[in-house]
Amino acid sequence: MSLLTLLYAAAIFLGSFLLFLIEPIAGKRLTPLLGGSAAVWITCLVFFQTALLLGYLCAHWLAAVVRIGARAKAAIYTVVLMIALAQGYMAVRPDLHASTAHPIMSVFLLLSILIGVPFVILSATNPLLQAWYALGYSGSGGMVPPYRLFALSNFGSLLALVIYPWWMEPKLSLREQSLVWLAGFVVFAIAVCGAIWASVARLTSPARKTTVQLVGGIKPNWQEKSLWLLLPACGSLLLSAFTNHLSQNVAAIPLLWIVPLISYLLSFIWAFNGERFYPRYTMLGLLAVFLGSVGYMMTEPSMSMPITVTVAFYCMALLIICVVLHSELYRLRPAPHYTTSYYLMIAAGGALGSMFVGLLAPVVFRANYELVCGLIFTCALILAVTWKTGIQARLLWAAATIAMTVLIFAQARKYGKDAILQVRNFYGTLRVTQEFEPPSAVYTRMLIHGTIQHGTQIFSDDLRTTPTTYYAKDSGVGLAVQYCCGERPRRIGVVGLGAGTMAAYGRPGDVIRFYDINPLVPRI
Repeated sequence: MSLLTLLYAAAIFLGSFLLFLIEPIAGKRLTPLLGGSAAVWITCLVFFQTALLLGYLCAHWLAAVVRIGARAKAAIYTVVLMIALAQGYMAVRPDLHASTAHPIMSVFLLLSILIGVPFVILSATNPLLQAWYALGYSGSGGMVPPYRLFALSNFGSLLALVIYPWWMEPKLSLREQSLVWLAGFVVFAIAVCGAIWASVARLTSPARKTTVQLVGGIKPNWQEKSLWLLLPACGSLLLSAFTNHLSQNVAAIPLLWIVPLISYLLSFIWAFNGERFYPRYTMLGLLAVFLGSVGYMMTEPSMSMPITVTVAFYCMALLIICVVLHSELYRLRPAPHYTTSYYLMIAAGGALGSMFVGLLAPVVFRANYELVCGLIFTCALILAVTWKTGIQARLLWAAATIAMTVLIFAQARKYGKDAILQVRNFYGTLRVTQEFEPPSAVYTRMLIHGTIQHGTQIFSDDLRTTPTTYYAKDSGVGLAVQYCCGERPRRIGVVGLGAGTMAAYGRPGDVIRFYDINPLVPRI
């Protein structure tokens, strides 16, 4: 490997590492202001994908659109890099405020203040450096194929996500984490400036005009460009949908969102390392198995499996689905001359997929239908990319698309069963179900968030004010309240209103104050 290739690889790797290291750091800084719900992270993901798109757009503009010399381009990039470094320094100890009444706007505003310019400049680095590297790529002299650098960048992202929960988060305060990241950004700035200024002489040499004419430089058609957009959009949509499903319906575990994100990044590393790692028909068969399994588990929510097994299954399903989507995307890669356009469409697809889950779905849907929509989208895309392989593939994936479409109606019936209220907002889906118990001839109502029960009330004269489920009198909280304070009035603070079961423990003179971040819960 040549020294220049090594410099490019180091800059791209470090840029991606810092890009994905700042995501959990920034997300954690929002937690005290907006809560730790999955919706906060999904909205952060929308911001990250949108900022990534902006970075890729800047890279495409600088590399392929603006008609100025290489030295001027390098100077522009260096100036913006210094601005990003200044914002990173100023944001180490910001005074942050947020509005829970407008959580989406708060997330976007806070992240723009914290990491806006650094995130955009880090996003632009990968496609911009790859574009400049591709102009001098000859396949010899120790140079690696340009698209292998994209796999390297995703490995850097993956390493950051592994390091954060295992080392940085437990051992360093948020301020220390920010300072470590800032120090890394200084090293990155030095490395990337070295790479771009070392390239100026090569890009301005007479040999540049010949190196642009690469083998396979056919201009992509509109069908290929559409798939450049739709395949990554589906992958991003599924990442957000699987994360939502795991956090709301399986387990509300801090930093759980990192696990599906690791699967998502692994799929890019796998796909962009070359077609020899993608036995197409084997992977398509495996995809069909996992799609069917996920669909079955969604129709049978009562299936009882350990949380670790459920999380592992869903993350493996996400990995396999995204490997197929991104490998098909890699098969459609253009000549390196069109690198920035290709990555720009990938970033645009990623932004659209996350926006569908983070911004559109909470407004349009009354329940969590986005995962099923992602499965339908996947089947339709595989039908499109395998259309020319024969009638058998067409019949298989057309049938799979129809089956997944039927699944969304089955899911709607399941959500509507016994529901007397079903609402959704930024913080998730809430349902109130009412069932009639024949032996006792009474109604029982239950509050459900996603698939997690948040309280039950039995509507009979003798049980109407009886604490139930995990608030019962023999539960931990039941015993704590009963043995507290003797006969003196009690002052109790409850974080999370739920169905208000804790109010049943109130005695004359007691004060029980409930805190809930979701404005729909007090209304219910």
